[in-house]
Amino acid sequence: MKYEVLESNNYYHIFNQGNNGENIFIEDINYLYFFVLTKKYIHPIASILSCRLFKKYFYFLIQIKDVVAISTFLENTIKKN
Repeated sequence: MKYEVLESNNYYHIFNQGNNGENIFIEDINYLYFFVLTKKYIHPIASILSCRLFKKYFYFLIQIKDVVAISTFLENTIKKN
């Protein structure tokens, strides 16, 4: 996998899909749980400009807030685990 350094104020298109075309959202509650995780892990470091969730895949258009905020967030996350 290619490693890309995230830069402050840059825009990124993030997407993923299930293996072999399988659904990643099986029940409606899965969408809600996904948003809970998004708020916990994405919101501290990026603004979500657009989001689409489908049964088999999802994508986001985000703007990175501040690289220092990313470092701080990751350090705090690692310390908790």
